Amino acid sequence: MGNMGDWAMSAGVDAATSEWIVLDQNVWTNLGSHDNEVVVTCDFTDVTLNLLDSYGDSWNGNVLTVGDLSFTLDGVNDDGVSASFDLCLEDAYYPITCGGGSYLSEVSWEMLAADGSVLLAGGAPYEGGLQVGEAVDVVGCMDPTALNYD
Repeated sequence: MGNMGDWAMSAGVDAATSEWIVLDQNVWTNLGSHDNEVVVTCDFTDVTLNLLDSYGDSWNGNVLTVGDLSFTLDGVNDDGVSASFDLCLEDAYYPITCGGGSYLSEVSWEMLAADGSVLLAGGAPYEGGLQVGEAVDVVGCMDPTALNYD
């Protein structure tokens, strides 16, 4: 992520703690690139989302929403048959919907926990939700048509 030019934070004490590795003079190996593996960790709940189209011609306009995130098979950004996404979800309730397109019977999806167990699975149309982690109390009225909506 960088550290805004702070050399003390960049220097470290060895190759494992330094942002930069200084090579011998006139060594040009990997100039302009790096071979470091980027490791992304999730401080919340790791969830794998798998999408599948049984016919293999994309989801034909169907969309799966997980909270405010949207996923589809469009045959442009994927092979039109399947796709997998890694989600890092905070403890919360996530409304889940799937549909909006044609050929609903071809659409299927599953959400897996880090241990591979199925948290939720379905097809299209679908409307439901998933509670991840501990429930968080919401204070106030959640009905926007009510007089005491908060």
